[in-house]
Amino acid sequence: MREFINSNFDDEEQKIQLLRGILEGLAYIHSKHIIHRDLKPANVFLTDQNKVKIGDFGLATSEERSISISMELNDCDLLGDKTKAVGTGFYRAPEQLKSQKYDEKVDIYSLGIIIFELFYPFKTAM
Repeated sequence: MREFINSNFDDEEQKIQLLRGILEGLAYIHSKHIIHRDLKPANVFLTDQNKVKIGDFGLATSEERSISISMELNDCDLLGDKTKAVGTGFYRAPEQLKSQKYDEKVDIYSLGIIIFELFYPFKTAM
């Protein structure tokens, strides 16, 4: 997707289809109680038919696992700790930057930045 954004492709319908694919992928991931935590254009892949595939789950975490571990450790702020140095800075939600507790909404924040880049590309890649 990074290459698609960098190409300044002007087909609005194509951009909306790509956005729909990302939304469907995120809905599926979140339905499985998984937080991606590193959603960015470089981790959104396009097939030859421009189908969206979300990849690189190396930083993903399970909400349920994080909550149960936190309860076992007497709620010692483990949920906040999982954000330290995780994800790509420009795409991280404020909760992640501040090491606060969070949920799948951090992926939605990252998606918002991707949408901005998709419809308003700029040269700095930041």
